[in-house]
Amino acid sequence: MYNALNKACCKLPEVEEEQLEEEAIDPRVNDLRKRIEILQGSNRKNSDKLCEIARILETIAAEHLVTLNSRQVEVIAELLMEDEVEVRIKCFHALQCVLQYGKDTTEAVKVLQQHYVPLMLSLVVLCQSVEEQESCLRLLVSLSSSRASHPSVAHGLAGLSRLMAKRILYPEILILVVRILFNLSDNKQVVGKLFTFNVVPAMLRLLQPSNPKDTLLLCLGLLSNLNKHRPPLGGASDHSYNEESLLALLYFPESPLRSTLTVLTRHKEPQVKGSAAYMLSRMPRAITLPRPARPLRRGRARPGVPPSV
Repeated sequence: MYNALNKACCKLPEVEEEQLEEEAIDPRVNDLRKRIEILQGSNRKNSDKLCEIARILETIAAEHLVTLNSRQVEVIAELLMEDEVEVRIKCFHALQCVLQYGKDTTEAVKVLQQHYVPLMLSLVVLCQSVEEQESCLRLLVSLSSSRASHPSVAHGLAGLSRLMAKRILYPEILILVVRILFNLSDNKQVVGKLFTFNVVPAMLRLLQPSNPKDTLLLCLGLLSNLNKHRPPLGGASDHSYNEESLLALLYFPESPLRSTLTVLTRHKEPQVKGSAAYMLSRMPRAITLPRPARPLRRGRARPGVPPSV
């Protein structure tokens, strides 16, 4: 199913085995490395082996004993190219454990962001399994917490934008996408790409007062970060956008964001109330946006342009 996609996305270099420190090593770490070697030499890649690797990673999590070299990370990551959904899900989980519990995750981040981010961003859009989508997005959230991965993740935002355009999307999926955007939003090198992200309906849904406090604060934090990096007045023409983009949400004269924030200033949670009031006070003045770079759906007016009669 994914063979053509895999070949296009994953061109793995020959990586020399790195020498790990020769010191007293916890037997569980030795067990982990042996299992990875077995996985590498196995003709039949199955989820049971990945489950065991993930289980060991989790059991030694609190002690942060694990350091995997680049080839060991690749042995696990290569299983993202398997056709079996269950194998890919377990692979995402194992890689998530590597990033979350590793003593030094530098090599893991380097391998994934250089060779596997395009594949992950494609899988999250194409896969039919909600569990696989969620597992993939959780790994991307962890990966995007490292600034080294920001350019490669930001380059694939178009795929996440297509995901957000789906009519039926679970709240958990929406929140994970917003977490990725939040991780990117404080990096001025990639923030320009975020303004073009089509997320308005989903964002307004997540900003409803009935949603959990953490969800509201996450969305408000994203908008606040974008506001700090807002494009200069008159400079919006440098951005490709449409009326559902974050740029339009912040700058379009008829944007519903102001009224949404006003409602949140009356929220029962002080943090939400304060964050909404702060964001409302810093809402930029509306600017005249240029014509969208691509046609909008028929029957909807362009920002600043009256509907055709």
